[in-house]
Amino acid sequence: MQLDAVLAATLGGLLWAFGVLGKRIGVEGASDDSKQIRATITIFLYSLTTTVTPFIDLLRMDRAAVAIPLQDEAWRAQVIFIVMCGLASGLGGVLGTLAFAWAAGANSSLISMVENGCYTLFGAVFISLYFLQNPHISMYVGGALIISGTVVANMGQSCGRTRTDQTKGDSDSDSASDLSESTDEDCSVIVPTRLRKRCVVLAVLAGTCWGLGPLGKKIGVSVAPPGHQHAYTTCTYAAYISCTAVVPLCQLLVANRQKLAESLGDRGFRWQLVGTAVCGFISGIGGLVSTYAFSRASSDGAAIAMIENGVYTMCGALMIALVFKERPSVSQLFSATLVLTGILVSGLAG
Repeated sequence: MQLDAVLAATLGGLLWAFGVLGKRIGVEGASDDSKQIRATITIFLYSLTTTVTPFIDLLRMDRAAVAIPLQDEAWRAQVIFIVMCGLASGLGGVLGTLAFAWAAGANSSLISMVENGCYTLFGAVFISLYFLQNPHISMYVGGALIISGTVVANMGQSCGRTRTDQTKGDSDSDSASDLSESTDEDCSVIVPTRLRKRCVVLAVLAGTCWGLGPLGKKIGVSVAPPGHQHAYTTCTYAAYISCTAVVPLCQLLVANRQKLAESLGDRGFRWQLVGTAVCGFISGIGGLVSTYAFSRASSDGAAIAMIENGVYTMCGALMIALVFKERPSVSQLFSATLVLTGILVSGLAG
């Protein structure tokens, strides 16, 4: 595997991780009634801002260079697959952001690990299947660890960052009783079992949909001739990332107008969207860099996907935990360790 491809994958994953933080910022503090609409607004804005970088790159490129992939019959034949993968990834973005919203601020860093762990696994699997690449044994071991971590996340108890403060004045027996009788509405302290399972299911579905993203980008750059990787990378990523906004846009068009107006009228939420937009712009740069990494690794697409997605997963969860001061429980730490170990083991395939 070429060193420049590995470095590009690592840098791309690091910058891309800001997207995880941006989506988490957008749904912070949302009430049960506004979670879905705020998740939709957040992912739509995030999707729009990620398109800025590739289109700026297109505008600054030489017209003759841009025309090469656009006139290439082999590349144009792949556009339909790039578009389909972009649409699926957009659906994953909606599901993943909704999982953050329902995580109640107590275990969103774990939810990030689960959805991105599934994304890492399925991204490599889809590439291996499409390009008929023989997966290394480490990919099977890593996949088993990621799945195990997801199961633990679905079974484990989630401890919120505000648990100590909220139970400080109660006796030990009263605290135990209160925690055992938590309802869906009382999710700032302990995420109830039903909500926790909902979050994990949404995270797994989101990761699976996102897994088609690396495949779409790899398909687009796989036909790039030597010396023209930049043009094929930019055109592929611009086509792909534009399609990720379609699903959240459709959701916005059919959304309840009153709830939409109430959310956008909230000054605090508007400031959160500024943070989402900044993170989306940085994430767009990371997506472009990671797509370039695929163009530099002709026969190691699955391994490149594992590297960049592993960095993305680890850094994204770490950013959330630090910014929102989340305190993971023992089961959360064990689950996250399994997922991260699975990603690292899978990376040995390169």
